[in-house]
Amino acid sequence: MKKVKAILVAAFVAVCASVSAQENFGWGYLQYNISNLKVSYSGYSDSESYNTVTLGYNYDINIMPDYDLYLEVGGAAQWYFKSKDDVTTNMISLKVPVSVMYSIPVSDNFRIEPYAGLYARFNVYGSSKEKGGESINIFSDDDMWGEACKRFQFGLHAGVRARISEQFLVGIGYSQDLNEFAEHTKFNSIDTTVGLKF
Repeated sequence: MKKVKAILVAAFVAVCASVSAQENFGWGYLQYNISNLKVSYSGYSDSESYNTVTLGYNYDINIMPDYDLYLEVGGAAQWYFKSKDDVTTNMISLKVPVSVMYSIPVSDNFRIEPYAGLYARFNVYGSSKEKGGESINIFSDDDMWGEACKRFQFGLHAGVRARISEQFLVGIGYSQDLNEFAEHTKFNSIDTTVGLKF
């Protein structure tokens, strides 16, 4: 029994040493997203653009040090806003992305980092207001005449970033909801990112 305990302790210490030797790091980021709400059914298709600002934090875990392969997990807050034809719409969401990222060294101070993964998004608040009118809750069946928008989305994202001087990150990506935000309606977005490694 003592030998088994000794082996388990040695294995635990080896795993801890391995994890501590890995280059794990966190980074905060600001995104500007060009979000499109696309309606598509029975041959009809239309879309509306929303401005979106995202503030988030990711933590990168080096899962294969020999290949600079990372598991990336994080959280973000998003603000969607639009004003058109005297109607103002706002939505605040919380997003949890999970990605696999591969860091490719190009030079001592420059890396290319393609990534791909999935995300879950919970829509906390959403309102639409016509000028001079009352604000309506877009997630309320009563306010939306039985056609409330959905609070939970999940989807896929992919993109590429550049890490400069090991501290600064810039990138571009694409996100696509897999389930509907409203009937026959889904969000997609082009995401531009500026980040800072901690």
